[in-house]
Amino acid sequence: MQQAMDHADQVEAHRNCIEIAEKHARLALARGTAWVAARALAVAERHVPRLRALHGAVRADLRDRPCA
Repeated sequence: MQQAMDHADQVEAHRNCIEIAEKHARLALARGTAWVAARALAVAERHVPRLRALHGAVRADLRDRPCA
């Protein structure tokens, strides 16, 4: 998951990177590794302003999302 997120980050696949990062963060929280989740969300937050359109799929502040 980390490698996929890093690749999407490097090739500037913004929406893909955000979606992978969100899944990565949820899995990290389920494992109890909050620092990994925080890193994934930081990567995602860096890509949100670079999206051409939000399409209702991503909110500007990813930290407000429930982790259910």
